[in-house]
Amino acid sequence: MSAKSRLQKVLSTILEHDETVVVQTGMQVKKLKTRDEAKRTLARTAGSLALGIATAGSFTVVTSTAPSWLVVTSRRVFVLSRPDFADPELLMQVPLAEVTASRKQRILAEVSIGMRSDGEPLLRMNLGWRPGTARRVVAAVEGVPVG
Repeated sequence: MSAKSRLQKVLSTILEHDETVVVQTGMQVKKLKTRDEAKRTLARTAGSLALGIATAGSFTVVTSTAPSWLVVTSRRVFVLSRPDFADPELLMQVPLAEVTASRKQRILAEVSIGMRSDGEPLLRMNLGWRPGTARRVVAAVEGVPVG
């Protein structure tokens, strides 16, 4: 089963009957405000450091954040893990009415999603060489047509 098929299977269990998917894309998480993600990053870094010490520096591992799925629906924003051979795990969900999004176009497209009430950042993601996808994500979160 492909990664996209596994995502569709998980979404079918968490979406409400009248909720529709507006944007769905793969992304690289730069910052995610959840305790679990911080623990995962710390564990990957500690494992890499231990391996480097155990092999006297002859073997090292570069850690990076795992690829994830971003799904914006008509009501909510979801971030799900994107494992290679397992079903995606829900990392974050927030009501669409409570968040705002902004886009930065540098070499790579970057989108930030934060709380509408206090501007507190929840998620910063890298969308790679896909500025059109970044525009669609921001438009979906802000509720404006792409154009």
